[in-house]
Amino acid sequence: MPSTAESPDRWAQLFNFTYLVIAMTSLNIEAIYTKQDEQVPGYLVAIFKTNQGLYQVGYGHFDKLQDINLNEFFENDLVERLKRKYDLLEIVDSRVTSDNDMHFLISNKFILVLGFTLSSTTEYSINEFWIEEDIYGANGNALTNFFELDKVTLPT
Repeated sequence: MPSTAESPDRWAQLFNFTYLVIAMTSLNIEAIYTKQDEQVPGYLVAIFKTNQGLYQVGYGHFDKLQDINLNEFFENDLVERLKRKYDLLEIVDSRVTSDNDMHFLISNKFILVLGFTLSSTTEYSINEFWIEEDIYGANGNALTNFFELDKVTLPT
């Protein structure tokens, strides 16, 4: 630890180094790309662009991708809206429901869900993202319920 007599530049260097180490070890969402599955109506193929590479979000799994053409996908604007509100979007934990909805605890602030919802305009359920906020307040049951779900292993 530098002494208080050291320059502010030294403190800035230490802060930047610490931030870099934390950023390298955490898994942060930078963008989400989606497209309709060609074989399953209402099903989204979802790709998370993270600081550690691209991952496909499936039902009950979160798999690193080696080669994928993102030109076939649409970038979801949800991430930009969430970044403006919450800043860094670190995936802290991931769980899956018995009906395969994926839940992600983001920065210990909210839960991002990729799940199926009933649709009144189609004959099948549709796959979509939603968020559960105020998980330490009025919506505290969402966090309790999250921890009761089956854990999905995240990459390390």
